[in-house]
Amino acid sequence: MNNRTMHRFAKMSGALLITLLAAGPMSAATNPLAGPRGLALDGKGNLYVANQSGNKVLIFSPTYALTKTITAGIDKPTGVALDNQGNIYVANEGNNTVTQYGPGGLQNKGGTLVNGIENPQAIAIDGINNVYVENNYQNVTIYPGNTYPAAEFVETALVQTYTPAQGPIFGIATHGQFFAWGSVNQVETQYIDAMLGSGALTPFGASCDEAIALAFDRAGTLYIVNATQTVVRFNFATTQEAVFATLDFSPAGIAIDNTRGRVYLSNQQGNAIAVYSTSGTLLTTIQ
Repeated sequence: MNNRTMHRFAKMSGALLITLLAAGPMSAATNPLAGPRGLALDGKGNLYVANQSGNKVLIFSPTYALTKTITAGIDKPTGVALDNQGNIYVANEGNNTVTQYGPGGLQNKGGTLVNGIENPQAIAIDGINNVYVENNYQNVTIYPGNTYPAAEFVETALVQTYTPAQGPIFGIATHGQFFAWGSVNQVETQYIDAMLGSGALTPFGASCDEAIALAFDRAGTLYIVNATQTVVRFNFATTQEAVFATLDFSPAGIAIDNTRGRVYLSNQQGNAIAVYSTSGTLLTTIQ
């Protein structure tokens, strides 16, 4: 190799090194999702993901960029929910708790919910900040609203436990002061008043087959995520249902961004989040 060739090679190598450095470490492109389960959204459109296999809660911006990771107190998270003040609640299957965090993600250790929680699989918060936790597919425990920040719960703070006549319970969701839960072949709703009194149960036979996850949109239409890889939406005003999407994966969680017209569906086995329009068109995949 002559001097001119050596000089050209050195120049090309240097340019390549600069390019690689500018691109950042190769690990930056690694998929952060590991077994994503429950999903939630805040008022700004940020997406919260219970990243079960990764033992983290991941927060993505409305442009799908990973902006924050919560790890304190997290142990195999299955669900995540936010109250009206933006406080974050995470259901942890690994240590049978619901952990609490302020809007910035700082944990309130004293507010950890433990009593009545066993193998939690889903979590929801209603319009008056009551906390609903689905336990081991068998029952739902309900804690009183406005619990953040709070001292650790005692048994008397366990306001209500719901056990269905025909289980198991899979997905749960709330809209205002309505609470819904899905079972094998039906979904039921119940009105909860300000004092946590229970209204009459309203079962309805939408197309359900292990309603793994549920979510209401802003208008109160209920989206039902089935183990059969279909998503059905039910309009309570018209009592009409329609197939929203037929999927090529088994979904595990759902969240609806009405402002941006998006529906997020978690793909636990594929380590991905599918993003649909509210008309049922696949927009993109986060992975």
